Amino acid sequence: MSTALEYSKEWEAWAPVSEGWKPLQGRFYSEGWSIESHQFQIAREINWAQSFHGDGIEICFNLSGIGRLNAGKSSLEFLPGTEGFYRVDPASMSGSRVAQENHHFVTIELTSKYLKKHLGNEASHVYPVVQKVMEEKKSFGEIGMTRPLTMPHRLLASSLMNPPVQTSAQGLWYQGKVLEIIAEILYLPVREELFCARQKRVSRDRIDEMKRLLELDLENPLSLDELGKKIGCSPFYLSRTFSQETGMTMSQYLRSLRMEKAAAFLRSGKYNVTEAALAVGYHSLSHFSKVFSEVFGKCPCTYSLEAE
Repeated sequence: MSTALEYSKEWEAWAPVSEGWKPLQGRFYSEGWSIESHQFQIAREINWAQSFHGDGIEICFNLSGIGRLNAGKSSLEFLPGTEGFYRVDPASMSGSRVAQENHHFVTIELTSKYLKKHLGNEASHVYPVVQKVMEEKKSFGEIGMTRPLTMPHRLLASSLMNPPVQTSAQGLWYQGKVLEIIAEILYLPVREELFCARQKRVSRDRIDEMKRLLELDLENPLSLDELGKKIGCSPFYLSRTFSQETGMTMSQYLRSLRMEKAAAFLRSGKYNVTEAALAVGYHSLSHFSKVFSEVFGKCPCTYSLEAE
């Protein structure tokens, strides 16, 4: 996207505040990052989200004024004196800047490509919603987070609006500040990092146990409710975690597992097609043949003959 078009969309979104919006440095689409300053008072509430670019994360140092964001059932509120970040998805987000307030905040916009370039080897150490943006995955119920604005970051926001270097050095100075902000805002605190690592390990253990239980009896596999009771978590959580870990639903995984087992039975020469179908839980030979053909590109009878 050209700089002119990029700015035209920003100008349109911030038109009600006139000169209250000021691009400071960077180009979101061409460079992967941009920094903006916002200082204004508005008579009517404006839709803050209209200014968002797609495919990235935005960091906000909110010095004054109230900003709100919504995405589906999730919401985020920037109170005066808070800082935080949020994923940017203009198609599904709405936002507001409250009327009759003095708004003063600085934002740093980052593309997913830029994040992957600098955080690609550090994904396990950043917040989950940032990981999902980097992986270009839809986020379930997550927008981002806010917390009290620290004094060092209050001073940092001030320096972003008034860089302490000569004009010719500002590009380099801002680039360094962007990386500094990423390191301080998007990385998990040590305790949260350890907690997330433990949660991931628990999730993997649960999925491994789920796979083991499914393989025990392909003819009469446990239902999702039954698996949840045995593993010790809700069926909804188990289903969602399984999909996130494997990229498949339980039904898709079970079908794949059944077909692999059936193919192994046929290759062994100890099972005919009917016996292989029954052994993996298919009581309709026509249905089994149809699914087998979809998976392997040939009917089980032909597969059986080739296996011999």
